[in-house]
Amino acid sequence: MAYDLARALNVSRIEFVPITGTTLASSLDSGYCDIVMAAVGVTQERLDQMKFTDPVVTVHMSFVVPDGKIDQFTNQDEVKKRDGLRVAVFNNTVLVGEAKRMLPKAMIVPIDSREDFFEKKTADALLIPAEEGYTLTLLYPFYDVAIIEPHDSYQMMYAYPIAKMSTESYRLALNYWLRMEREFGSLDKKYNYWVQGNIPAASEPRWSLVRNVLHWVN
Repeated sequence: MAYDLARALNVSRIEFVPITGTTLASSLDSGYCDIVMAAVGVTQERLDQMKFTDPVVTVHMSFVVPDGKIDQFTNQDEVKKRDGLRVAVFNNTVLVGEAKRMLPKAMIVPIDSREDFFEKKTADALLIPAEEGYTLTLLYPFYDVAIIEPHDSYQMMYAYPIAKMSTESYRLALNYWLRMEREFGSLDKKYNYWVQGNIPAASEPRWSLVRNVLHWVN
């Protein structure tokens, strides 16, 4: 998406810079970066600190749990009632606050790496968008994803934040570009490939006299 945006803006060079979830607003306001193109959840607190593009994708909240425990974590009301539950969330993300709101009786365990949960066993479950959770279960096949039900009630929008002082024309230009990406199918193709893992089937080259009869090329 960043490369496509650069082409749309006729920018010849991109510089990717590291950033953390706690320094989003200050990094944008200081000019350290022009836009954050990552999995940034839209919250009321962040809306007060930054401007956002239209949503890029909507994700579904879930728990990553050991195999055989999915049924214990799909019903949010039942999970909320459990005492002594330890729920891991990645540190410096919006999910730290969301977890405390969703699970007031649980012990929220901020973690810095996936190894903290999967290998060090620091918690009973990992709260994470299902779209990211399925990727982790490819690396750790003895775990599975329990999507919180009802599916359409526990969702989060991801969008691209820009500085609070950014002009409205800049934000409108970004939104127009996103609309073009969405309406012409480019966004879906990227999502299907990078998130869903769907690799397009290789198409056979069309019949050619040079290739199929004369065999001058492969």
